Amino acid sequence: MRAAVCRAFGAPLAIEELVLAAPGPGEVAVAVEACAVCHSDIAYADGAWGGALPAVYGHEAAGRVTAVGAGVRGFAAGDRVLVTLIRACGHCPACAGGAPTSCDHAWDAGPSPLRDAGGPTVAP
Repeated sequence: MRAAVCRAFGAPLAIEELVLAAPGPGEVAVAVEACAVCHSDIAYADGAWGGALPAVYGHEAAGRVTAVGAGVRGFAAGDRVLVTLIRACGHCPACAGGAPTSCDHAWDAGPSPLRDAGGPTVAP
């Protein structure tokens, strides 16, 4: 896949070929057909909030599901989906109470599924 990669805060993004791992349990792979670059993305790329580098930003996207991981229900290859910034586990008290934006485990995603051509991880 091609993505705009931030390798240094405040520097121009570089369009690079990345490798996306197959979806694991509870995950879906999405072929992004449209992606917005919002103020949050610009702030991240400028280093306003820190974070791991290299990174790919763009949390407002639309596309189609290309593959589903084990245990995924309600989605199938070809489904149109929206991608948002909200990360939620779906099981903690906040998620169970209808407040996924306050998820206790939102950033416990584990290792990144993105790698660059040389093999190193790229943060999603």
